[in-house]
Amino acid sequence: MIRAAASEISEYDRVSTTRIEPVTLAGPAVTDLMHLLAELVENAATFAPAETPVRVSGEHLADGYRITVTDVGPGMTDDDLATAAEVMSRPEPPAGGTWWGLWATGRFAARQGIGVTLANGFDGGLVAEVLVPAHLIGHLSTDNDTTLDDLEPVIG
Repeated sequence: MIRAAASEISEYDRVSTTRIEPVTLAGPAVTDLMHLLAELVENAATFAPAETPVRVSGEHLADGYRITVTDVGPGMTDDDLATAAEVMSRPEPPAGGTWWGLWATGRFAARQGIGVTLANGFDGGLVAEVLVPAHLIGHLSTDNDTTLDDLEPVIG
């Protein structure tokens, strides 16, 4: 699903998917999470230098699953981080189009109860953290004979 999100942007070859712990996702959340991640990955690729990768990782948490999108771009000012958080929480799009990608991210997240936060990285760039609640995820079996028909749906 993360690779599908990356494939939605023209610079998909810059996306590095490392350290992703396997997980199942409730069917109704797949499309919204994929588009949400595509918006974050596209922003990272747009604002980071062209020769740098956009890193995406994923890990299980006690209360869900965390997906992190990291770039090495210029980051954001404190005012821009506050504006981004406010825009992601709005039900209506902002005027002008500058923040529309983050507004769309917020709408996809709100429909599924997914949390999204943006912060400057310790060594530059921006870190987008996506918190998928536990009721939307499950764990994959380690049995190599498991087929798609054997997987139980995740129900919240």
